[in-house]
Amino acid sequence: SLADEDELNYRDFLAATIDRSLAMREDNVKRAFDHFRHHTDAHYLTEEDLKEIFGADAHARDVMELLDHDGDGKVSFEDFRHAIAESLQEADGDNGGDQEVK
Repeated sequence: SLADEDELNYRDFLAATIDRSLAMREDNVKRAFDHFRHHTDAHYLTEEDLKEIFGADAHARDVMELLDHDGDGKVSFEDFRHAIAESLQEADGDNGGDQEVK
């Protein structure tokens, strides 16, 4: 588990997810999302939240661009889940179809 002052690189997190079927289980994806938003009652993350998590404006903007699938300026659980599925597809070299969270 990460302490509040620890930083976690988004891509490192995804790369460390060896068992893809386990990673895509809804409860595991939700647990990871909730870890990032542990300091807020909102059901989404903002760029400011990402800045606190990743420590730099530029990094927060880059992560927001990767995660904000619907372009509303917030990272919802659906955005987060979609980004994980896309990253796993890229890691597998699969450009077709959507991998589903189960």
